[in-house]
This record gives sequence, C-alpha cells and structure tokens, in this order.
Amino acid sequence: MSTAARSLIGCCLTQAELFKKQTVKAFEHDHPRSVKFDPETGRKLWSQEDVCILTPEIADLSCVEKREEIGGLYLFHDRSGWGEGSERYLLGDMALQAHDLEGGNDEAGFYAIEDPKTFASEVESVRERVKALLVPHKLWKPDRFGLWTLCYTGI
Repeated sequence: MSTAARSLIGCCLTQAELFKKQTVKAFEHDHPRSVKFDPETGRKLWSQEDVCILTPEIADLSCVEKREEIGGLYLFHDRSGWGEGSERYLLGDMALQAHDLEGGNDEAGFYAIEDPKTFASEVESVRERVKALLVPHKLWKPDRFGLWTLCYTGI
C-alpha cells in the first residue's frame, strides 16, 4: 500500500476553466483544415483535444513532472473532484509533502517549509507567482487562493 499527503499553497481551478478544446491532426497528414476526411481512406483528418490554456503543449496535467513547464509551480489534478464534471486542479507551491508513510519503507520522503517564521512571506511570494500566471488568462480568483490538502492511498 502506498500513501501520500500534500499541502499546497495556491489556487484551485476547475477543469472547464483550465482546458479548452483545440482542433488537432487525428494522424500525420498534409491536408489543409478545410479538408475534413482523407480522400483515400475516408478517415477523419482532425479531432478535438483538451489543451491546458497555461501551457498548450500539455494535455495531461497529472502532477509534478510538469513543474518546469508552468512557471516553476506545481499543478496537481485532484481526482476527488466536487461531483460529475467538476474535477479540480491546484496550482501553487508545496507547503508540505509526505509519501510512502508506512514504516520500513526506504523510499519514504517528507518535505515542509522549514522555518515557520518565513511562512507568511513564502505564502505571499507564491500568491504573487500564481497571480502573475493566472491574470493574463482571466483566471485569478483571490477567494480560491489558500492552503489546499490532497491525500492519496493506493494498493
């Protein structure tokens, strides 16, 4: 069994806010967009794909491995959601992270803001970085900025 807990200082966004539909090639071809079907096979030349408006080259925003592509911030996909069609994404920086918490695991890890005296200034720094990334896309919502916690358990 594996477990992980993360606390993130940042902003919560919905899937509908963060993604937009984009027309992309269904497979490699040289046809213009005005041609809808392959003349030889009849296959559709184009398909619709969800693309993140913050980083268009990212379609699957699952976790940490995308950090450098979004301004040095983490973007977590919270699969617990708020009901059908309302999955949420948390954009910010790590306040606390712990994983593989069961005893005896050599790969267990823990991270936290080390100095409680600097916590307020770190929160303000993260707030400004998140805001700078979201304002150009009209996604900054001060009431959604705060401390968010995610917990995962898997077998």
